Amino acid sequence: MKSLARSLQDLGDPVPFPYALPADIRRGDLVMLLAAPKVGKGKIAVDWALRVASTGLPVTYLTTDTRITEQAVRVIANLSGETKAAVKDRLDYWSGWLTGVGHPLRWAAGGFGSGDLWELLEAEAEFFGRYPEMLVVDVAFDLLRGQEDAGSARKVFRDLHKLGSQTGTLILALHHVKAGDSANGNTFVSMADGMYQVHMIPETVITAWRGNAGMVSMHLAKNRSGMDGQTIQVAVDFDRAKVIT
Repeated sequence: MKSLARSLQDLGDPVPFPYALPADIRRGDLVMLLAAPKVGKGKIAVDWALRVASTGLPVTYLTTDTRITEQAVRVIANLSGETKAAVKDRLDYWSGWLTGVGHPLRWAAGGFGSGDLWELLEAEAEFFGRYPEMLVVDVAFDLLRGQEDAGSARKVFRDLHKLGSQTGTLILALHHVKAGDSANGNTFVSMADGMYQVHMIPETVITAWRGNAGMVSMHLAKNRSGMDGQTIQVAVDFDRAKVIT
């Protein structure tokens, strides 16, 4: 019984999930966001990261799938309410505007393998004075080194899982679906639709696909505790990289 009691002390504090799914997410967890390309998972990730950073908690965003300049445009559009097109028309102005935003959100781009993220988080801890509350990996497969196969894919997710559990940082890993019906982005996505079947490793798996115009369906495919299987539709303003709640 003592070992069970000690295990409860290792359970991380709850992390609020900002959308209307009953996900039991805690500090140190690995969360997979699984969807086909162009569905909007990157915009959902930016929106979630900004919501956490807006509370004063530090966030690190590793972007390998999207240029950091495009991420800057998304952040400005999300926070200001301007469209991405309007931001791009006045880059000098918005660059200065963004410099004045005090959210503790830092960005890293490219060149990392999954084993390199320890060094990244140590550097972030030195800068912030603590490990980040959240690390977004956009996308997880860009951390692969060497041959792409099931074994190397599982290693990436195991490395991410270990990183979260040992630092207390919530890890949000974006992941692509494999070829098949779900790859068109318009149909239901199960957690088994992910490339190389790595869904057993994260504590939480959320899948997404396009719904009606301007909507994205989000499905709680795997939940640490409590019920899973719920699906909601959220309005995503793609022009402003913002989830409307």
